[in-house]
This record gives sequence, structure tokens and C-alpha cells, in this order.
Amino acid sequence: MSGFGWLLFEAFTAEKDAFIWIVLALLALSLGIVFSVWDILAWRNEYFALTKDRVLVQKLLIGLMESRQETPIPAILSVGMSTSLAGRLLGYGRVTARSYTGNLALDRIPNADLVMKYLDHRRSYLQAELNRQEKEAMQSMLEQRLHPGQAKSIPSAPSQNSTNLPINYYGDSFSDLLAKFFRLRAEKDGAIIYHTHWMMLLVKQLIPNLLLIASIVLFLLRFLDVFTLNASLIYATAILVAITGWVWWFYQYVDWRNDVYIITPDQVVDVDQRPLGHENRRAAPLKNIQMVDYRRNGIVAMALNFGTVRIQIGNEELTFDNVYNPAVVQTEIFNHFREFNDRARKMDRNRMTEWFATYDQLREQKKDENSSQNE
Repeated sequence: MSGFGWLLFEAFTAEKDAFIWIVLALLALSLGIVFSVWDILAWRNEYFALTKDRVLVQKLLIGLMESRQETPIPAILSVGMSTSLAGRLLGYGRVTARSYTGNLALDRIPNADLVMKYLDHRRSYLQAELNRQEKEAMQSMLEQRLHPGQAKSIPSAPSQNSTNLPINYYGDSFSDLLAKFFRLRAEKDGAIIYHTHWMMLLVKQLIPNLLLIASIVLFLLRFLDVFTLNASLIYATAILVAITGWVWWFYQYVDWRNDVYIITPDQVVDVDQRPLGHENRRAAPLKNIQMVDYRRNGIVAMALNFGTVRIQIGNEELTFDNVYNPAVVQTEIFNHFREFNDRARKMDRNRMTEWFATYDQLREQKKDENSSQNE
């Protein structure tokens, strides 16, 4: 706005070419309004959310970048707060959730002390609630195992997945139709398989496509007698270029199809395999997930809705590069993470129940043996 004021002043004080100064002033005013609206939208699209089981930070710069970081609340080790002098005067601060693999920062939020206390309380409450649910479920299973028909049924706590909304990965938009056509997401034997975006395939096949086009153009130019060279030589060259283009095109397609990212019931897998070449496979267990975030960078990625999902698992980091609709991929990873934890807790309860039942049987046998000896 200062530039607009200065240009407007020059327009009124200039002895000649005042119209040019007015145009420049209006241009500066327009740019100022555009950037102000862009900043307001960026501020509105940057927010922090605390759900019942995770913390997330969402950022969106329209046309440039979108990112979202999420971490499960049970993975948080401690919560801290820091403020500056301006923050203390205006009532905002920075809350940091620390985990094994890094920090999740909530910057410039109002009432930072209350947010920190709530997050710390939520972390403690989830642990206490989990212990209570485990105790009730264990008691119910033991009573039903040791005294079948007499045990009172104790309703188990609903799974964390029961509140999840269904994921609609493929909708009716043109981008979704293309994603469905290229099978960017598939399910097989309980696993979810992702391929990189079809734009990556087009980039890989750019040179082979140019070779195919060149072979067609070369054939047509000789057919129309544009070239005066030997016809057999021109046609043979065109056929050779076409064969090279098709072989290269098929190689790039197979290479694109072989690069997959897999979510199984107990781990995430990154597979990079070259046709007729080496295969690089990286896997990490779901139970050790500490943080999941995704990012879409650039106008093309924002328009075609693809980006990179980063998964922090202990000291290992896996990335799902250039996957379609990374926000949904991130949600599906968290859903599998919760389902795995639910299954693991159920297996632990069953194992403990078996131990206690075995102990009770041994105690009854010992009691019967003592009774027989006394008789």
C-alpha cells in the first residue's frame, strides 16, 4: 500500500505523463489486494486439530503447496510450550509435541498454555482409558472361560475405527476416473497397493512417444515424396525407430507398474523393481509408526492431486512418492495402524486368558490330588 501511495503522489505532482503514474498506482493497488486476499486465505487454511487419538497440522498455500502432519497421541512422549515477548503480550505461543522421531509444532496459537494442558491431559486420559478397557475386557474373557454360562457379559469398548467415515477414493470427477482407469489403487489379499500418478508414466514415456511420432512423420514425408532419398532406406529407418520407440515405451510402462507401495495388515512396504533388473524392497511394521505427513508441491501437483506421503517408523523413514490423493493415503495408513493395535491387544488378551485358564486347571488338579491323598 505504501507503493500505491507513493505512485499516486507522483501522479498528482508530475508535470507530464501523469496517466502512466496513475496506471502504475492502480496496478500496485491491484497487486496489493491480490496478495492480501492470498495471505488471508493462507491464514484461514492453516489450522491445528486435536482429535480423540491424534494431533494434526494442516497448511495450504493456494496454487503452491499443501501439507498435513499427523501423529498419534499415544506416540507423544512430552508436550512443551514456548512464547516470545510479543506472544505473551498478545496471548499466543508455540506448543510442541515431542515423539521419538521428531517434533510436531503448533505455532502461534492462542491460549497456548491451555492447549498444552489439554494435550497433556488427553495423552494421560487415553492411556488410563486404554488400561481400563483392557482390564474390563480381560475380566470378561476370564469369567467366560473359567465359568461358562455364569459369567456376566461386559460390553467391550467400541473400536477406534468405528467412528471413521468411509473412504471414497474414487469419485465422479475426471481425475478420479483417470485414477480408476490407470488402477492407481488396488486391493489384493487384504493389502492395499498404490502406484505412482499417471503423470509420472507420461514423463517416463516422453522420449519413446517422441520416437514413435518421429517414425510416423518420417514415413509420411517419404510417402509424400518430400525426401528424394532411397525409399527402402527411409522406410527401414522409420521401422527401426518405431521398434525402438515401442520397446522403450513398453519398458517404461513395466518400470512404472513395478514401482508400488503396499499397506498390509501389519506393515508398509516400498517396492522399486527394474524390468530385468534389481529389486529394492523396504518394509517397516505398522506398530512403530510415529508420524505420517503428506505434501503436495507446485501447481501441477495441486491441480492433479498427487504428492508424497512420508511415514516415520522408529528410525526408519518410508516415502510414498507421487501417489494420487495423498490425504486419503495418509488416512488409510492411520486406519491400518489403529486396526493393527486393536488386533494386537485382542491377541494379548487371548494369550493372557489362556495362561490364567491353564493355571486354574493346574490348581484344580492339585486340589484333587490333595483330596485323594487325604482320603
